[in-house]
Amino acid sequence: MRKCEGECECRNCGAPARNVAWLVVAVLCVVVQFVLNGARDPDPAQFGVAGVPWGVWIAVMLWPVLMTGVDEGVKILDTHSFDTFNRELRQLFETRLGMHSPQ
Repeated sequence: MRKCEGECECRNCGAPARNVAWLVVAVLCVVVQFVLNGARDPDPAQFGVAGVPWGVWIAVMLWPVLMTGVDEGVKILDTHSFDTFNRELRQLFETRLGMHSPQ
């Protein structure tokens, strides 16, 4: 695992709470969901979780676990391809530098 040298160099450095845009969108999504549910079911007595099937609860609980695994796998593959690409560019640069340098 690489260490972060610069402030903006590494994507997975720092807490998500420092990402203001992400926080605003997350809070906005929750507020919009409550507003839409309130508009659809204006009676607050019916606003509950009793009518939600158990399959939905299982899907909601397993979704973050599944997505975390997928995201970590994508990050590993992306880091590997990025490192490979940089190694190839370095080799190409050193080859061209060696071809054109005086002997």
